[in-house]
Amino acid sequence: MNIGKLNREIKIYKYIYSKNEVGEDIKQKTVIHTCRAKLDFVYGMELNKGDYTAEQSDYKFTIRYPYLDDKRLDNSFYIEYEQEEYNITYVKELGLKKWLELLVRKSN
Repeated sequence: MNIGKLNREIKIYKYIYSKNEVGEDIKQKTVIHTCRAKLDFVYGMELNKGDYTAEQSDYKFTIRYPYLDDKRLDNSFYIEYEQEEYNITYVKELGLKKWLELLVRKSN
C-alpha cells in the first residue's frame, strides 16, 4: 500500500469503567493509539424504525500495525474520526504484522 493514502487522522480508544468516591460507575474514554489511516466506504442503508428512519453506514479503516503494550485490537475498542464515533466490528491483519483493516460501523 502507498503510505500517502493514509491521509486521515484517527484515535483508537476504549471505555474504562471505574467507581467514584460514592460508589457510582464512571465511564471514561481512554485514548489507546493515535495514527493515520486510509478510509473506504463499504456499505450503507436506511432502516425504518417506527416513526423515524435510521441510517447505518459501514466503513473500513486501514492502518499500520500498531505495537500496543499487552493490547490487541478487537471489537471492544472504538475509533474517533472528525468528532464522530465508530464501533469496531471486525479486525483483519494484512501481511505479517504490517497492516490492520478495521471494519467499523458508525455510531448513531
